[in-house]
Amino acid sequence: MSVYLDGWPRKVPWLAFFVSVSETKGVSLLVLSRKVGEKIVIGDNVVVTVVSVKGKQTLLGIEAPLEIQVHREEVYQRILMEREAEKIRAAVFLHQTD
Repeated sequence: MSVYLDGWPRKVPWLAFFVSVSETKGVSLLVLSRKVGEKIVIGDNVVVTVVSVKGKQTLLGIEAPLEIQVHREEVYQRILMEREAEKIRAAVFLHQTD
């Protein structure tokens, strides 16, 4: 999605906009630009801070209550796969004991 002002694409630092990712799931992607030291607040109790930017790597600090799990995507995907495998193992076990 491009932002046009006066007919030309422009970088608008204060502008946040939503891009539909999945209409069936009702999920949106909020696109923001942040500088080092600036923060993003999620809900009432999660704060993401841009700690540093070096080349293509961005270091983020995440403040969240202990009951909220925070994972990198690849770690979260592994957790989901383990949960699914555990469900399958439990189903197989129940089937064997019948």
